[in-house]
Amino acid sequence: MNRSQKIIICLLIFSFIFQVGMMLPYALPQCRGGLCGFWFPNGSAAHDDSWTMAIASVAFKSFPFRMPLYSGAILQGYHFISALIVNIISLIGISIHTVFYGILPLIWFALVTKILIVLSHKISKKFTFIFLFIFLFFFGGSFSYLLILYHKLSFFDPFVVTGRQAIDYFQSMPLAISLIPFLLSIHYLLVCQKFSLIKRTSYLISIIFFAWGSKFYGGCAVVVILGVYELLELLKTKKR
Repeated sequence: MNRSQKIIICLLIFSFIFQVGMMLPYALPQCRGGLCGFWFPNGSAAHDDSWTMAIASVAFKSFPFRMPLYSGAILQGYHFISALIVNIISLIGISIHTVFYGILPLIWFALVTKILIVLSHKISKKFTFIFLFIFLFFFGGSFSYLLILYHKLSFFDPFVVTGRQAIDYFQSMPLAISLIPFLLSIHYLLVCQKFSLIKRTSYLISIIFFAWGSKFYGGCAVVVILGVYELLELLKTKKR
C-alpha cells in the first residue's frame, strides 16, 4: 500500500467517524428535565425519521402498501425506498430503530465509498483529484459552521446544525440514500457509451426508479440530468 492509498484510507476513516459522530446524539435515548426519549435536531428531522420508521414498520405488511396512519389508505406520494430497505433488513429480527440508526448508515457509507472511489478513478487517477473528490462529498458546503464554532457555540447548537450541510447526511437517511442514484447517474454518463442498448436501458430505468423512490427532489434532478443527456445523444445520432 503506497502513501497516497494510506492518506485516502485515513480520510475515509475520519469521514466515517465524523458522519457517525454527527448522528449518534440523535440516535440514542436521552433523559432531559425528567423526560426520557429520543432527541431530534429539529422538527423536520423528527417528522421525517419517525415517518420513515413508521412506514418501515407498517406499510409493507400488505399489498398494495398501506399508510401507517390511516386505516386502509394506500401508500402514495412519498419516497419509500429507505423505509423498504429498513423493513427488509429488520426481517432478520433487528428492531426498526436499530436498523435505521445503526445498520443503514454502515451500509450507506460502505456503498457510497465504493461508488466515490470508482467514480473518481473514472474521471482522473491523480491523487489530488481523488482526495478532493472524496473530501468535498463528505465535508463540502459553505463551511459557515466554522465561523459559528469560532464564536464558541456548541457543534450541536441549532444555529450550527443548519449550516453543517454535507456532514449531516445521516440526520436525514432518505436524503442520504437519494445521493446514491445521483452518484450512479454520474457513473452512467461516464460509461453508458460502452454498454449495449439493453444494458444501457436497464441501468437507466433502475437509476430513475431508485431516484424517485428515494427522494422527490433527487428524482427530479436525476431525471433532468439523464433526460437532457439522452436527448442530446438522440439529436447527435439523428445528425449522423
